[in-house]
Amino acid sequence: MTAAACLWAALTAFSCGIWGPSNGVGGDPAVTPEAVSNIPFLTKEPDRYQADISVTGFDDGEPVIERKYIVAKRGMELSITFEPGTESERRLIELADGRSVIFSDKTGEYTEQKRGPGGNEAARELVRGWLTATPGTKYEKLSTENGVSRYRVSPEGLEGSETIVTYDENRKFPVGTEIYSLRDGKKELAFRYEVSNFRNEPEAGLFEIPEGSRQNKQ
Repeated sequence: MTAAACLWAALTAFSCGIWGPSNGVGGDPAVTPEAVSNIPFLTKEPDRYQADISVTGFDDGEPVIERKYIVAKRGMELSITFEPGTESERRLIELADGRSVIFSDKTGEYTEQKRGPGGNEAARELVRGWLTATPGTKYEKLSTENGVSRYRVSPEGLEGSETIVTYDENRKFPVGTEIYSLRDGKKELAFRYEVSNFRNEPEAGLFEIPEGSRQNKQ
């Protein structure tokens, strides 16, 4: 499977295994960044923030797939806008009362979804930053400039790829991931994850269903 095909599957399901298993195997607990002690930087997202996220897949060094999101968090509440500004725009809202809602601006309809104990795990994969979190992963700090550090991340068992993580030292938050494929001595960019337009206070409207919206009871 090409890098572009892998990313297409990733963007459809919001996960391509880059983060590691979302559920434990054989009774083991799920692997999360907070549970892996050898990561040399903080990975927990702030309790309140809003940011734009773009995810791009490359083939032969050229961008072939791109997806954009607006992510906002307000305590226990989460909002993710998919493909903002397009006809495909829709928004996932996880509310503090336990409800999970998908709203379509195009149709003016919203659908309530069942929500498991851990919330929408697929959506959480997106905000985690597409990192690899396993005890066998190695981290090497490459540089720090203007408060932004770059790390080389070498996941155990993935010798055919190289991951570079960009970390904002002031916000204590990873703001970028680039994954390169290594084949026949060539290094090619296969995947890029970027965080931009970071703000400390999210827009309240991102957590609200607009008045007059109709509930879709499929």
